[in-house]
Amino acid sequence: EIMRRLARGELAEVLGSKLLPTDTLFRSLRIREQAERMVQRQDRQGPAWKGLQAYLDGVNQWQASHPKPMEFDILGIPARPFTAEDTLSIAGYLAYSFAAAFRTEPALTYIRDQLGPEYLKIFDLDWQPDGALATPLASADWRSLEQLARLSHDALGEVGIPQFEGSNAWAISGSRTHSGRTLLAGDPHIGFAVPAVWYEAELSAPGFNLYGYFQALNPFALL
Repeated sequence: EIMRRLARGELAEVLGSKLLPTDTLFRSLRIREQAERMVQRQDRQGPAWKGLQAYLDGVNQWQASHPKPMEFDILGIPARPFTAEDTLSIAGYLAYSFAAAFRTEPALTYIRDQLGPEYLKIFDLDWQPDGALATPLASADWRSLEQLARLSHDALGEVGIPQFEGSNAWAISGSRTHSGRTLLAGDPHIGFAVPAVWYEAELSAPGFNLYGYFQALNPFALL
């Protein structure tokens, strides 16, 4: 519920006016609007759509037949069915979360304008030495960029949901392991949160078995 409301800019409705800047940021990113457009473009006969609908049907049936979490009663949160638009909104939030440029590019452009492009060479970046903008930014432009960077940094901290960044994975040949077997290690750099970002699940069907890690409202394992 929190992930859905965060992605769609609906947190202040249940958590108060303190989160209006966070809602403003995510509504400005138009994640909700784009999710609704994507749903309209989906092939209703495709296996991905059918799988998503079956998954959401199960989630909603469980929600309708079980007591609401305590937080719903304390905060007065209505129990709404989850939709495909919610799933795609959370996917949009995931994409945003990896977009570190909201914070890094304003800082790098400031370094270029204030210290000179040669200072950018100390960073291990695929960066244009003369900058992407031919003309240095005006003071008013800097105020807008600084506000955007601060909003992007603060938005997640207000709701206790960590950034999804810094992940890595390793594949080690059996010739280099003690057991002689191949090792595959996933190391997603996502901080701890309540509710948890990941949950373990197993999908079983005749001739098919998948055990992995899932994220909210996504019927397919990401790890």
